[in-house]
Amino acid sequence: MRNIQRITEKLPEIKHIVMFYDDGTVFQTTFNEPINIPEIGKNLAQSLKHMEGLFETAQIELKHFSKLIYETENYLVIILRLGEGSNLALFFDKGQEEPNISSIRRYLYRIEDLIDTDKLDLERHALEEKRGKLSVLKQEYTGKLEQIEMKKSNIFNLDEKVAEIQKQIEFRNVDLKSEDLIVEKLEGYIDSRKEELKEQIEKEGEKELKQEIKADEKGLSIAKKNLEKIDKELGQLQSDIKKIEAEKIDILSEITILLDESKKIQEKITENKNKISVSEEHFHQKEREKLERVLLMEKLYK
Repeated sequence: MRNIQRITEKLPEIKHIVMFYDDGTVFQTTFNEPINIPEIGKNLAQSLKHMEGLFETAQIELKHFSKLIYETENYLVIILRLGEGSNLALFFDKGQEEPNISSIRRYLYRIEDLIDTDKLDLERHALEEKRGKLSVLKQEYTGKLEQIEMKKSNIFNLDEKVAEIQKQIEFRNVDLKSEDLIVEKLEGYIDSRKEELKEQIEKEGEKELKQEIKADEKGLSIAKKNLEKIDKELGQLQSDIKKIEAEKIDILSEITILLDESKKIQEKITENKNKISVSEEHFHQKEREKLERVLLMEKLYK
């Protein structure tokens, strides 16, 4: 704003100044409300676009726009190119001669530098935001990989659990065969003894069966109960394995989803890296141009 004030001091016939970008955004102006400042910026930007369209239609090569003049009987508007994408509109009360722009050129350089510095700050901020988003994506990607590893570890633990249960099943199958053999032998032995004692049983009755038969039948009952218990345990162990296998299927499904999400995040990371690379190159180029302009200004105004 100080540079604008110096320009108006240098050329007191200037009534208003508008600094604006090519998209019509007003960066700085001496106009105040109730004037519709955004509309002024929009109209100024459109005037430049119309001239570009005119040159394009007329197939006239347009190299670098530097100055555009609108003149009426009592007013003069000069639009000057400051930097890439930035412009300065000067509104004059019309005098005898066209204002001498060269006398304020040094201030225009300073305004250009201020605008470019502001744009560089915005680009720097945008670049930092992109880097921040990339950092968040990397953390998210790392988190997904950690989840996948944890899920794989869970599957490994479940596999170990299944292996342990299968060992128990093998042991209990051995016990089942042993108990089954015991039951078979006891049943055979008791049937054989009953046959041997048949006449005695008919005379004395089954209640009066010899003590040894009763003891064998009690042992048989215990053996059958053991057989039922082992069979029930085996059924439970098989049920446990089915539950674990179902849990493994769920975990594998979760891993598939995580892998798909990780792939998408990785693609976003690559895309963001490429964008950051382009932005960094553009930003560094702007910094170099600014430095060259500063050196030029120092050389011109020593």
